[in-house]
Amino acid sequence: MIIDKYNNIYLREQREAHLMTQEQVAKELGMTRSNYTKIELGHYDYLSIKHIKKLHSLLDLDINTFLNITDKDNNKQ
Repeated sequence: MIIDKYNNIYLREQREAHLMTQEQVAKELGMTRSNYTKIELGHYDYLSIKHIKKLHSLLDLDINTFLNITDKDNNKQ
């Protein structure tokens, strides 16, 4: 899944709202803090579905918001 800058900001805000450090989230995802930091900074262009599911459960991510899905997108054919 390709992610963009908006997703990174939302991800950081959710992590901070859950009072978690980058280190804690990285550990839950099975990656280094350095790699997780790259995600939040927008220097990491790809997340697996496995990681997205884990982030969803860990940080209560709204998947539609995280993936930038809107009603307009849902109506495309």
